[in-house]
Amino acid sequence: MQKKAVSVLCVSEVWCKGQGEMCSSDYTVYSSRGERNERGIAIQVHKSMVKSVVQKNVCNNRITALKLKAELVCAL
Repeated sequence: MQKKAVSVLCVSEVWCKGQGEMCSSDYTVYSSRGERNERGIAIQVHKSMVKSVVQKNVCNNRITALKLKAELVCAL
């Protein structure tokens, strides 16, 4: 992610139980997983974007949405 300058990445097939949030030095991972260690997803957010996360909506272990605060920048 750092090499390609990606700030937000969604990962499918996360094999851990439950749902939650994990933090490392550079990234925060928001996850939505099944109760049986299967069929989960995760959204990995760079530390520069974490303050922009307004809301996390978990529908089920396959559908999760992050609402991000954004600023419109116009290039002329």
